[in-house]
Amino acid sequence: MKPLSVLHLLEPADGEDAVIACRAALDIPGVDHALWIIGNDADARFARERGVESPDRITPMLRTPETAVRRAANLFNHRYWGGHAPLETPDLIMCWSIGCMGLSRLIVGKRGVMRCGLLLRDRLAPRRGTLAFRREAYALADVTTVALSERIRAAHAQAASVGRGGTFLKDNIRLFDPPIPPTRPALSPADRLDLRRRLGVPDNHHLIALLADPPRAGDAKRFTFFLGLLYAGHQRVSGLIPSGCQRLGRASRYLRDHDRRWGLIASDLPLETRLAVSDAAIVLPAEHSGSACTAPSTGPVSIAAALAAGVPVFSTDAAVDRALLDGPDAAQPSLSAHCLATDFGHDGLLNRIAARLAPALHDPAHFAHLRDRALARAQTMRQADAFRADLLALWREIANVPIIRPGLPVPPSLTKTSLAAAS
Repeated sequence: MKPLSVLHLLEPADGEDAVIACRAALDIPGVDHALWIIGNDADARFARERGVESPDRITPMLRTPETAVRRAANLFNHRYWGGHAPLETPDLIMCWSIGCMGLSRLIVGKRGVMRCGLLLRDRLAPRRGTLAFRREAYALADVTTVALSERIRAAHAQAASVGRGGTFLKDNIRLFDPPIPPTRPALSPADRLDLRRRLGVPDNHHLIALLADPPRAGDAKRFTFFLGLLYAGHQRVSGLIPSGCQRLGRASRYLRDHDRRWGLIASDLPLETRLAVSDAAIVLPAEHSGSACTAPSTGPVSIAAALAAGVPVFSTDAAVDRALLDGPDAAQPSLSAHCLATDFGHDGLLNRIAARLAPALHDPAHFAHLRDRALARAQTMRQADAFRADLLALWREIANVPIIRPGLPVPPSLTKTSLAAAS
């Protein structure tokens, strides 16, 4: 039998988490992978710097994947559906953003080729009837979707249930663990110190990384205020944010008004490099201000990357799943008990997170314990490799690929193959 073939549609502008997850999927063995990057030259370079590269790139207008439908359909027809197409139609299309799910439906229709999509983060559900809601509902129709947490699934349930009412199809969205980056050689102390100095971090400062994906989900002003709380607790700190965070100008004025007694650095470095030089990471929880509300600053992929780097993640239990930090079967929560504040109200969230982080920074032995717990949790996830195993099983299910199961009859299409392998 020919191997399973998957066409990946990746939109790097949707965030670094999508690139990290796509990189993990591209390493699944026994599958013929093809990748189209939906974006401009800068997006292709962004993906290449993070280990994902492809010669096939389609540039949409206004950075909206659906506007590239004509170019994408022409390429698809030339490759797969034309009279003299050189390649067989892929078994399925794997979409790494909602925009790519919409683009794939425009290319092949609802069921021309089976489609699968990954939902990476919480977000504010657009009001029913708005253009954003209609766009998402169109993209999520007749596509098998995967979410990386229960909250992410709930955030997209209404749009995925259009035509059935309410959140009727919520349970059709599968729940997966996030991918965990492979083990990489750690930076030597000298290299780490050199990189921190090149970023402008004083040697006596703790470096706190803001996890924000996409970067516009991060609020530089709120993060700067959080660093000020740590400074008020007699900690020398600097903050590291990805370039592109909102309200950076206001954050700069806030620092100026406080004589720049703590630092803030915006960097284009990949997430894994930023984490390698950081001491701790922060996920900003949703902010409630009157009738306005934001979503947490990042999703499970960035949090898993922080654990893999041995960087404790501090936030609230409404923004970060305790099971992600401790494991689903942890009898005695350890990491979450020290790193996550209880989100029992909308006031003082940053103060409660600072009250978790400040004691850890004061106690080097305790902080080393938290780093060890983060690395141990990451190693457990890496050994299970649940994201790639579950994703491959889902692909086979969607594509209706027969497999041999112990105790059940061998599928007829595999009989000759299995006998040949046995001989």
